[in-house]
Amino acid sequence: MVRHLAALLAVAVVGLAAGCSPSGTPSADTSGPIVLGGVFDLSATASTLGKPAQQGAQLAVDEINGRGGVLGRTLELGSADEGCDTSKGVAATRKYMSERAFMLFGFSCSPVALAVKPLAEAQHIPMLVTTATATAISRPPAHYVFDSNVSAADEAKSVANLVLPRFKPHKVAVAYVGNDYGKSAADGVKAVLEAKGLGSGYQGVEIPLDATDYRAQSLILARSRPDVILVVAYSTPPLIKALKQAGVTAPVVSFSGGVLAATVTPLAQQGLLNGFVSSWYAPTELSTTSTSKAMSDFVQAYHRRYGQYPDSTALQGYQGIKLVQKALEKAGAVDADKFVNAMESFETVDFSLGMPMGFSATDHSGADRMSLVQFESNEAPGGKGLYGSVKIFSAPAGS
Repeated sequence: MVRHLAALLAVAVVGLAAGCSPSGTPSADTSGPIVLGGVFDLSATASTLGKPAQQGAQLAVDEINGRGGVLGRTLELGSADEGCDTSKGVAATRKYMSERAFMLFGFSCSPVALAVKPLAEAQHIPMLVTTATATAISRPPAHYVFDSNVSAADEAKSVANLVLPRFKPHKVAVAYVGNDYGKSAADGVKAVLEAKGLGSGYQGVEIPLDATDYRAQSLILARSRPDVILVVAYSTPPLIKALKQAGVTAPVVSFSGGVLAATVTPLAQQGLLNGFVSSWYAPTELSTTSTSKAMSDFVQAYHRRYGQYPDSTALQGYQGIKLVQKALEKAGAVDADKFVNAMESFETVDFSLGMPMGFSATDHSGADRMSLVQFESNEAPGGKGLYGSVKIFSAPAGS
């Protein structure tokens, strides 16, 4: 019995020496690559978000490694496919944890990010969400979980407050995908309208997550005759086409999915891009002729690497890796708690790629501004980027 207890104690000591803690969290390694457990939708509903985000993130990793890495070590980005499926996302996360990845990164679908959030918190592993925006990802804040994107609630406030003076609508319809992301956004728009005494003019139309035919939703919207339609969906072009076929003439304003390659290119090909409006994170164009040199350089580097122009999620993946680099450098060590402290110390982080981000101990949602981009041609992709001529209107997120 004594020998058996001694053997168990020896195993425990070996486990701790190997870098394990009683809670299963990784201790700070001092050699080898810094592994970022990337989780992206690469095959399902949100693959139009996940694939560009993964490519943008990998581009940033390669650039950083080409300049010597971080803290004398290279970065290594995993690319697990969440398939917009919580079970797949959780399985990928558990695998990364078993392999002692330093942190989790990416996440295309909000339900997946929300399913992983308590795991990251329980295991004390940093998690940076760069694409999914459901408000509950960052509110209430979990100590180890950050969202570099603007929350769905804040995006809804910004979009509504930019749309109202521009279109002066009495009736506002929101066509939203039926998950945490879509519902958060729709509720946010409704709250803004109610606060302004326009709640009676709100109409919500839910789109099933697996929808491929949008005629039913389009007919509902055609009968209700809204003055403007806000779209919160993963696939916008089929809905806009169905709206046109149903005789809907109201202007359509998309949430940030409107600046995806999978949205812009089909709309341009169908002659439906001109006049289309979408929310957008940056005060500058996503083009080689951007007034921001950092933005212009990013667009050119992405195009050279992948033979296509980047979209909004490619930018989020790229900027997310740069944020990880900055936090690691400020932490001075590959240590989870030091990384969190560094992130919470960033009152303003500006890579000249989009609107500045900021974090604190009580706010783990980074983006603090939103814009609207209005497309003024059916050109896409053009010689300078994803789209041709645009106008951009900016306002604080949540204002």
